[in-house]
Amino acid sequence: MMSKSTYVYMILTVMCAIFACGCVTEEPVYPIEPQTVRKVEIAVSTKAVTDADLAERLTVKDIWIFQFNGTSDESKLVGSPIYQDFSSDPVEEGDDTRLVSLVTSSSTNTVVAVANTHAPDMTWSVPTLAMMKQASDEITSSEDNWSPSGKDLIMSGYTASPIAAGAALDIELSFNVAKVEFEIENMAQSGMTLHSVTMADVPSCSHYAQILSPSGTLLPDTRIDYPAEDAISGNSYFWYIPRDDEGMSHISVLATDSDGIAYRYNIHVDKSGVKAGHRYPLSLTVSEAGDPALDDHVEKYGEVELKNANCFIVHPYPSEGVAEGITVGRRFALPISQVNAYWRDIRHDDGRRLTASSEWTAEVLWQDTEGLVELITTSGRGHDQRIVFSVRNGTYGNAVIALKKDGEILWSWHVWSTQYDPEYHEVPVAKKYAYPVNGGLVHRYGGDFWEPSANGTDAYVATYRDKYIMDRNLGASSPEDLGMMYQYGRKDPFTKNPAAVKADKMTMDEAVMAPGTYARKNSNDWCSDMSTFNTWNSPSSASAEDKSIFDPCPAGWKIPDINLWEDFVYTNDSNPANDTVHEKERGLEWEQDGVKGVRYWPIGVVMDSPVFYPVGAIWDGVFTNTRVALWSSTSYNTNYGYYMTCNSSTSIQKKVSSARSNAYPIRCVQE
Repeated sequence: MMSKSTYVYMILTVMCAIFACGCVTEEPVYPIEPQTVRKVEIAVSTKAVTDADLAERLTVKDIWIFQFNGTSDESKLVGSPIYQDFSSDPVEEGDDTRLVSLVTSSSTNTVVAVANTHAPDMTWSVPTLAMMKQASDEITSSEDNWSPSGKDLIMSGYTASPIAAGAALDIELSFNVAKVEFEIENMAQSGMTLHSVTMADVPSCSHYAQILSPSGTLLPDTRIDYPAEDAISGNSYFWYIPRDDEGMSHISVLATDSDGIAYRYNIHVDKSGVKAGHRYPLSLTVSEAGDPALDDHVEKYGEVELKNANCFIVHPYPSEGVAEGITVGRRFALPISQVNAYWRDIRHDDGRRLTASSEWTAEVLWQDTEGLVELITTSGRGHDQRIVFSVRNGTYGNAVIALKKDGEILWSWHVWSTQYDPEYHEVPVAKKYAYPVNGGLVHRYGGDFWEPSANGTDAYVATYRDKYIMDRNLGASSPEDLGMMYQYGRKDPFTKNPAAVKADKMTMDEAVMAPGTYARKNSNDWCSDMSTFNTWNSPSSASAEDKSIFDPCPAGWKIPDINLWEDFVYTNDSNPANDTVHEKERGLEWEQDGVKGVRYWPIGVVMDSPVFYPVGAIWDGVFTNTRVALWSSTSYNTNYGYYMTCNSSTSIQKKVSSARSNAYPIRCVQE
């Protein structure tokens, strides 16, 4: 760390003419009597350091001076900030006598100095000492800690003293940032491949006069990671980081083992707090992968075992912390048990069921983001195996993976790569309808199916009493994004442009083996044997509580029944006829920030983030973006299913039947 062994003294002179030099400043907050302006010597010293790089940066090329009429946070700025440029004659080691014009005062004033901004036209909004403490600059990389027009580190200092004509004031300047040095060595026997090194969780701003704030009081609202760099054994790295009273700043090294499993090694700069003006030399030697259970510096990102479902929400490594050009895939393993659950248990098809000796292959049928998914498992043997795949870091979107036997697709799965994590299992709070989760929200709606009336006499069962619903459609990148679309009763997603179209019905077996084919005939049903399989509920029973093997939602989630939107209209009449939308009065509104759709909030409730359903559907085989349409799991008959729709600013239909061949989005609710 920096030592305080010696001082470099310099005397600054700032002439009174500075008030007319063209600086952009506010009008003086504190009134000035002209006769009180006197020249005062300010002796400025800079802390000497042992680090050669920092020692070279002790030169002062310009300075801002601020005078406040007291020492409390409420103390007011006296006059305007004063700027002096020393670039033609920098102040370095040795004495250099100069003067600055301050306002004399018999009471204790606070005089603040900020050096090396190289910004003579800078506008300061610091009417009080409290505002001076808060003045800061945004930080996005190590270079942001340098002056905007040169690689000089910003320094600050202050003194508290009466101001007398001809007096000398001492201000000790120190760096506003710390220097972090890092060396890394990867031993030959480690079996690890180094990828990236990142200075992470750094405060997102650097305070110009951090010296004014006592230790433990600068708590940043947000933190950022510096751009990642290639991690090379034997290399040395250094960064400048702002003061960090919480001690969260750390170096993060990304590496993979011989099996491609990713590890992160995290080295905190100083958990007790990173002090400005200090040097922190750190190092890492990698001799083996490391065990997270024994070493809290180690994070292991092993294969994620996915729960049985038709859709998997996966979270790749973020792009932050991975150097440009480096690809690190996070691995996931999906179970293939759905194959026999259908072909053996439901269809009793001995030819297509998987046995212990069955050989099969895996294939990515499509992905809407290039390079999103890569298969690790491309073939296998047996019925109790897994398909392992990786998702590229910082890559989001949708993909479909299929298992084939003898060239036939026996089952397929939807992979939804997203930053959104809707898992939330706290007990709901009465009259609270939005709950934050990673990457978004989960919602609850109003109405008897969510919250029974206080008198307990409701005819309805509160189906969703303790449940939450996602804030976006299945497969969507945001609440405003449409996401994937589904034909009623099918598990596989469609984009706006299906890969193939069949102008006839399919059997359920054919639909399973052709997941990308959109089928329709005469604007009716797509399935010729739907009566055998009932609805999106259980294919082997009519129980509305059972989750179907064809339900496209992830594990723990399901397609809601038609009662989900009971509160979306003025009346709770289930008649398919149109109901008038009572805009705002009822909590329904068409369009959000220019995006067509319907947004909802329970009547009488103010929501910062109302529920939003965007427009978009495949209607009679053609994509249209003029209506909101969402499938429910409720069947109308063997040709039709129930859905909710809204296609203008004046009408909504909460329960109306539609041909099963149409493809609509789905919004999943907790099981």
